[in-house]
Amino acid sequence: MIEGQPDESLIAESDTAADGLAMILSLKPDVAIVDWHLPDGNAGEVIRELRRLEARVRLVVYSA
Repeated sequence: MIEGQPDESLIAESDTAADGLAMILSLKPDVAIVDWHLPDGNAGEVIRELRRLEARVRLVVYSA
């Protein structure tokens, strides 16, 4: 869905909180979409770590 938009692009995907956090810190996207339930944690932990590190990224959290 994101890749079909003319002014948006998907730059990475991850299956775990640890990998997602590393990618966010490395790639510095404008927005990160994070699933609340992840195999190794949850979005709350990712959010706390990003805020602790003062990462400047907007987050969209979703849950199935």
